[in-house]
Amino acid sequence: MRVFVQYAQLKCVVFWWLFATVQLLTHTHQGETCAHTLLLEIINTVRTSRGQLHYQQVPNQTVPID
Repeated sequence: MRVFVQYAQLKCVVFWWLFATVQLLTHTHQGETCAHTLLLEIINTVRTSRGQLHYQQVPNQTVPID
């Protein structure tokens, strides 16, 4: 059962990386802001899928947008 859960998490991570790649290829005009937002979404998804919700309690660090 534990192996299956890890496999499901891996599929989720792979899906989000593929999703991010497609988004970057189709939205290159938005540049780094889009990439940064997607990366944060991926990180949050991975943390949530692992059940490490305590990471969500860390204050968000804002990155200045040029």
